[in-house]
Amino acid sequence: MTADLMHKNIRLTSHLGGRLIVYSARGHLAEDLIVRDPIENGLKLVISNVNMRLRASENELRVNSPTAFAVLSEGRHEREHVFYAGRKRWDVALTLDRELVIEELGKDPDELLQRQTQQTLILRSTPADDAMQAMAMQLLSAPQGRMGNMVRLGTGLNLAAMVLGQLARQSTSAPSGLNRSDLQRVAEACEVMCDNLAAAPDLASLAKLTGTNPGKLSRDFKAVTGHTPNAWLQEERLGHAWHLLSTRSKSVAEVAHDVGYSPAYFATLFRRRFNVSPSDLAR
Repeated sequence: MTADLMHKNIRLTSHLGGRLIVYSARGHLAEDLIVRDPIENGLKLVISNVNMRLRASENELRVNSPTAFAVLSEGRHEREHVFYAGRKRWDVALTLDRELVIEELGKDPDELLQRQTQQTLILRSTPADDAMQAMAMQLLSAPQGRMGNMVRLGTGLNLAAMVLGQLARQSTSAPSGLNRSDLQRVAEACEVMCDNLAAAPDLASLAKLTGTNPGKLSRDFKAVTGHTPNAWLQEERLGHAWHLLSTRSKSVAEVAHDVGYSPAYFATLFRRRFNVSPSDLAR
């Protein structure tokens, strides 16, 4: 995520003999960017407000609001990482040595993220709360030089502990019986809704398409994404609308229609979500 068209104010600092690497950047992406560099072995935590989609192995993550996610890889994995244009954005990424996590938290990343024996890649996400975002801003605004590096070291470790702790609690509290088939059904439901934003199937239809019942699909969907299917769909629609409006390729009414809303209702939802009206963004 270091392309010039994507970011400015990029910083990369190494701490504790390379056991913690802190990347931070903010700026504006002028056009959609696709990254296909493989995911390398190790643990990385990312906290960002990017509008993106990440696919790797059998994992998929879609983000369009402040989110923290962990990538734990055994070996290298192919990926397709799409970053969508049109938003002022910030990113913080922490690359951590496995032994450092064990020494400081007393648990292996495998245990914290509930990695199963057969899994060689785990992708876990959680909404970035106000505390996580505040620490990310500290990393982004830390001064240059040794004093700033000390701030980045302390804040980076604190933020890593907070994100790993939240993801560990989330994994532990996930409903029992969630297996590979359940995860695949959730991913399939996400893909169906994304392919039909203007007229996405309702929960009953999604359950029928994915071979389960509405109650189970709703529970599994919430466990995997942190949102109900309806809430997730609304986020996807509004995120796509932001992208369309920021490229100035369509009118507000056309964008509202493309994402399945009447213009008036769309304007209300959009302003509530982004604190800006769609017409102001389009201008």
